[in-house]
Amino acid sequence: MAKNKPPAPEFVPIPIEALIQPKDFKSFETLITMKNTTTAGELRKQGAIQIVEFLERGMVLEAPTRFCQKSHYLVLTFETDIPGQYEKYKFNTGARVESAEPTGDGRDTVTVSLIQTDNSEWDRFQSLFGNRQAEIEGFLRAAKGGE
Repeated sequence: MAKNKPPAPEFVPIPIEALIQPKDFKSFETLITMKNTTTAGELRKQGAIQIVEFLERGMVLEAPTRFCQKSHYLVLTFETDIPGQYEKYKFNTGARVESAEPTGDGRDTVTVSLIQTDNSEWDRFQSLFGNRQAEIEGFLRAAKGGE
């Protein structure tokens, strides 16, 4: 007498939304304020200024065209929402514009060197973004099966 095999389990697809949440890839919300002490201008609008790249003692920013020029002095303030923390992280620094090159779309790529900056605060500020990038890369590796 042959034993009846139980039926094979039914394949039930899992929606991608159940596996990957958009919030897992959300960047820090950062408000960047730029005061140009050379011209007395100020920019304080969400998204008006963006961080492109960190340098050893400076950074590359994207900002509205002609807001600053080479040799101008700036005061930069960064207010960052960090997941899991109640208060915003704030970082203030002085900066000197090393170059401001138009991108062709009404924006400039601005390279600044930091002045009057606490080195430990600068290191902490950079590490916030580096840690977030490492989290995302680790998630993607795990999602691919640990490659």
